[in-house]
Amino acid sequence: MSTTVPTILDVRPLQAERKFESVLVVLDGLDVGESFVLVDDVDPRTLCLRIRDERSGAVRWAYLKKGPRVWCVRVERGPAALQEGVRGEGEWGNAPPDRSRA
Repeated sequence: MSTTVPTILDVRPLQAERKFESVLVVLDGLDVGESFVLVDDVDPRTLCLRIRDERSGAVRWAYLKKGPRVWCVRVERGPAALQEGVRGEGEWGNAPPDRSRA
């Protein structure tokens, strides 16, 4: 288990492109099964989609808190082998489900 990976990554003070880069750096430092909490002042759904495209099958996201001022998302690294095949909502490689309609 890595000791340099933060347990919380607060990207609120960063510009959009720096948020993306910061999440990739931390994600790439994780071992399979390790996670961190991403904190942002906007819904990170778009960020998640970009990360999913960049690291297909290697990330799982779960909302912990959904706004309106702060969003918290647990980001977990998964095995790249799961990038193949069909994935259902909430499984590896998918964007966080939109539960606002529930």
